[in-house]
Amino acid sequence: MTMALSETSQVFLDRYAELRGRLAGADLPWLAKIREDAANTFRVTGVPTPRMEDWKYTNLKALDALELVFAARPAEVRADMLPAKLGDGPRLVFVDGRFRADLSDSLEIGEGIRLASLADLLSADPGFIEPRLADFGDNATGAPMLALNGAFQEDGYVIALDANADAGAAIEILFWDTAGEAAAVRQPRNLIVAAANSRAEIIERHMGAGSSRQFFNGATLITLDAGAAIGHYRVQSQGAGSVHVNTIRTRIEADARYESFILAEGGEVARDEVQVGLMAAGAYARLDGIYLADGAQVLDSTTTTRHAAPNTTCQETYKGALDGTARAVFQGAIRVEPGADGTDAQMSNKTLLLSDDAEIDTKPQLEIYADEVKCAHGATTGELDAEAMFYLRSRGIPEVEARGILVEGFLDEVTEAMDDTPFAHLVRGHVAAWVGRGVKEKEMKG
Repeated sequence: MTMALSETSQVFLDRYAELRGRLAGADLPWLAKIREDAANTFRVTGVPTPRMEDWKYTNLKALDALELVFAARPAEVRADMLPAKLGDGPRLVFVDGRFRADLSDSLEIGEGIRLASLADLLSADPGFIEPRLADFGDNATGAPMLALNGAFQEDGYVIALDANADAGAAIEILFWDTAGEAAAVRQPRNLIVAAANSRAEIIERHMGAGSSRQFFNGATLITLDAGAAIGHYRVQSQGAGSVHVNTIRTRIEADARYESFILAEGGEVARDEVQVGLMAAGAYARLDGIYLADGAQVLDSTTTTRHAAPNTTCQETYKGALDGTARAVFQGAIRVEPGADGTDAQMSNKTLLLSDDAEIDTKPQLEIYADEVKCAHGATTGELDAEAMFYLRSRGIPEVEARGILVEGFLDEVTEAMDDTPFAHLVRGHVAAWVGRGVKEKEMKG
């Protein structure tokens, strides 16, 4: 039985019908088919609702209140309006969802490394893009937002590494949102292709003015061939009126290593989903995250790890702090396929509630269909340690400052494992700023 679609879902389908002939690469039959298949998949369910098990705790009804604008012209932005670069590596800049070559730099970084926008490569080298997009199939049944992204896909970043290539300094990707009364729709599709024994670190930043409003629905498809190593680090700090959904789908081959870190603090409603497939012996994934929410924010961290071969490993740690009436969601699923003996999967989720009205919905899951595995998960929720608070207060530290010290200490477990890198400094800076704002607000209420 076909479900009745919501008004917002129908808006997306109507705009797709209007725009599909004008999207980048519209003249490519294979891409038109991928888009059409994705649109048909989305047409089955529409925008997900809490009636879907994977979306039980996160409601995207905030979309209904947004005035969605499609194909809007990007605002004028100068280089001096953007945050400073994090390091000496290359930077690709997207303004309001569109690649800006004039604001990007150092794109020629060495032999065997390709940095480009998806839209440019669809024009210049579609033969390179076709197998990469088709490789994942876009069979997004059960993932309606990934399907919606697939229907509208036309721009995003592409990072491709040849065998044994080493990118050296971290590659920075900046998605910059400008303020606007209406909510612009941005749906980038990104590709990271790492051939055998290649390596790179990628820092992805999503930032916007405090008042910026948009609907961001991004997707990143990642393949790591044997022995490759990718560090993929994201900061989501979009405007307070935004709805942010991002899906990362990664396939890891033999002895390859994928490390993910996500700091989420922006948006009215935000969901970051990481799907990992460990496809061959020796494949390794590390998934870490921090979520910081206050006011009435909803931040959702969802992970799925599929162990499809023997002797694969995944370590996962997510921690967060919630204030006001904020709510967070953590859903972590580990699936061990038949024959995947020797799997080692460890998952931990810890949340600090800083007010009586804050809430966390945590749902760890294990599905194990193999013998001789080592799998564990744990989830804890609590308030600030009363004894630690008393200790700090007894030494003359004001209560609000003591709270800040304890919150930063609580989150240190996730950040202390980082090396002394530009991204580590960025994360610690965001954490300190968030804690500082909370301290200042409580001092003013005093």
